[in-house]
Amino acid sequence: MATSKPISTNVSFAPAAQQIVAAHRVAAKATEKLGKTVQKIMIGFLDQCGGIPRTKDGCDQIGKTMRIELKDDGILGKALKDNIGLKLASVKNYVTSAMIAHYYGIEWKAGLFNDGLPWNKDGAAKAPKAGVATETTKAGAVSTTTVEELAKTLSKAIEQARMLQMRDFANELGSFIGTYLDAFKFESKSE
Repeated sequence: MATSKPISTNVSFAPAAQQIVAAHRVAAKATEKLGKTVQKIMIGFLDQCGGIPRTKDGCDQIGKTMRIELKDDGILGKALKDNIGLKLASVKNYVTSAMIAHYYGIEWKAGLFNDGLPWNKDGAAKAPKAGVATETTKAGAVSTTTVEELAKTLSKAIEQARMLQMRDFANELGSFIGTYLDAFKFESKSE
């Protein structure tokens, strides 16, 4: 009968574990950067869609335009075949999130698709989900005002433009107003 040698107890997994953790940290940072990059790209795309009505038909138009690139000969269709980590479900979720963001006039976020499209299969609008910002609040009537109140109102308009990802418009408007109203304080923002 053969005798086995005792196993050395001086072996440590700690160095390998540290390398695994470091690799995961690098991947997590890359994933976070990818998410931010995709968000910036999608917001830029939706900025270009500003003239499209915020209706079911308008959102369907955006979805159809995006899905063209999902076809086999489209940019995303080809990339899905290249096995680069892009998933069909993710891209379909980007489309749905874009339609929701455009419909409500809110910033695009990858997870918006979780709320579902804002209309039923028959095309009738659903009630907005709790916490979803919509454009239904109306401005009140003005009977008296001051230059300071005008400056506050115009500041709110600029903030609304920024919320709609219309940064260039907001910056131009702020610069224009600032040349006429001394009471108006404006800070240009690039993001």
